[in-house]
Amino acid sequence: MVSRNRATRLSWPEVASALTVAVTVATFATWVVLVETSVKGEAAAHTPRPSVAPTATPSPNPSPEPARVAAKIPPPPRGDVYWGAFVPRALRRGPVARLAGAVDRMPAIVMWYADWTHRPDFPVRTARRLERRGIVPMITWEPWAHGRKARTITLRGIARGRYDRYIRRFARGARAYGGPLFLRPMHEMDGNWYPWSGSRPGNSPSLFVRAWRHMHRVFDRAGATNTTWVWCVNQWSVPHTSENTIGKYWPGRRFVDWVASSAFNAGPVRPPHSWQSFDAVFGARYVQLLRFHEPIMVAEMGAPERGGDKAAWIAHAFRSLRLHYARVAAVVWYDQRDSSRPQLGDWRIGSSPKSLAVFRSAVRGARVLSAPAAVERTRRRL
Repeated sequence: MVSRNRATRLSWPEVASALTVAVTVATFATWVVLVETSVKGEAAAHTPRPSVAPTATPSPNPSPEPARVAAKIPPPPRGDVYWGAFVPRALRRGPVARLAGAVDRMPAIVMWYADWTHRPDFPVRTARRLERRGIVPMITWEPWAHGRKARTITLRGIARGRYDRYIRRFARGARAYGGPLFLRPMHEMDGNWYPWSGSRPGNSPSLFVRAWRHMHRVFDRAGATNTTWVWCVNQWSVPHTSENTIGKYWPGRRFVDWVASSAFNAGPVRPPHSWQSFDAVFGARYVQLLRFHEPIMVAEMGAPERGGDKAAWIAHAFRSLRLHYARVAAVVWYDQRDSSRPQLGDWRIGSSPKSLAVFRSAVRGARVLSAPAAVERTRRRL
């Protein structure tokens, strides 16, 4: 065995050979340094320098895009529920602040409607402002246009890519925002009142599925994977036929993250309906939604002041959610008067002092989650 501390004597030929190797290594190292310096210099020469002049017109959708986008929004623990509201004019600062002040809680979700009339960009600034306050934005995206000269937007056109340019631009805006987002496109498709309704002439449930999947793929290709897709049916199908059942509109689990339904107690607002409990307007649909094995949302709910006791209805709805609907993970209140019969259909949370007081008490419940619960749970998934 050779000792590690014992010096080894070298002959003159061995010394000469070692010197030759050392000189060769040193020469090669010098050459590498010179090449690296040259490459860095060329790269710097070809890299554009940022301008120091101020930008004249800021972009409506600020950049740069985030390095990482949010994950899909997870449901809360079983038995808990995020609460939110449809807030008219939610793109402004005031309405959301007034709602939070009225109920003494910040909603976990703020929803609004966006149609395609003027092909608006994705509201990046608004979405970021809401996320900073711990709120998840939820956009009900309606592919229709208003006005006399507006052209009808069709399911067939969406499925064939006719509107891809706009869908792609909107998706890129969602990607630029990068935070958690609920997107609810083409809702209540099993009704007969929207251009995307499957029972309308020229439409079908299978055509709706094709349009949904195509839209989803455009978002995926744009990198907008922070979008949580909400597939939302009406609380009952119109017409109530075997060809118009909700299962025929199902795009598949790959294309849906949450399932949802509306739950309105129409009272005297929409004859021939009468005053109905929350269980009556939602219970049957809940059982049907369970079979899709996704988190469930009540995407629109409300009750009027006329026709019954609205405050009692609110209290019963939240109590029933806690006791009988454990798979419901979010509820969104429709905080606006009815568009067709505003005097009868006052769905607003603060339609009376009593209704407001009961709602305030309900959202203070231990199992009802306000902001920033949904945002924080989503961030923990990254």
